[in-house]
Amino acid sequence: MSQTAPPEFIGYHGCNFEDVGSIQTQNFIIPQRDDLWFGKAAYFFAECTVYHSAEHARFWAIKSAKIKGDHRLKYSEFAVLKVVIAASDLLDMTKDEGKQMFQRTLDALRSRRLPVSGEWEDQIVIDFMISEFDFDVLINDVYSRFEYEFVNNVRSHVPNCRIISVYKPQTSIDTSKIVVLSTGPVPPTL
Repeated sequence: MSQTAPPEFIGYHGCNFEDVGSIQTQNFIIPQRDDLWFGKAAYFFAECTVYHSAEHARFWAIKSAKIKGDHRLKYSEFAVLKVVIAASDLLDMTKDEGKQMFQRTLDALRSRRLPVSGEWEDQIVIDFMISEFDFDVLINDVYSRFEYEFVNNVRSHVPNCRIISVYKPQTSIDTSKIVVLSTGPVPPTL
């Protein structure tokens, strides 16, 4: 009996150009911060027919170079990487099954009265789901402020991008397939 290959997705990652070499040789390093959208993961804008994913990654890389409230930059050159992501254990929050699993887990955690004051409740639920169910990839549609929205202070509740969160890049991303799609200087202002 042959084994089915895991589904693959194309993702775009915006970053500091200086990080490209280490990403291509050592893969993505998971940030150990508690303020990430869907837990500790490497994040990508998913290629799909609805959103401008590579352009979103470019803006994210430029925006990430800026130091909030300061005119200095963390880095002066950005890169956009195109990555193939293999999802062996996928939590697809764009589908009803993924949303239902999230809601059942949320209800169960709330019934235990887990303290979430001052925390992002969805991040706590997803961290729990990743640890309990061993998902390696999560996909979800969200709203994020990109160049137009940022410059014009536009806010919305309607998703404008699809995010792929990769929790195990060493097994989900083949570094030999990473392509540098674009590079450029970080402009001083948006």
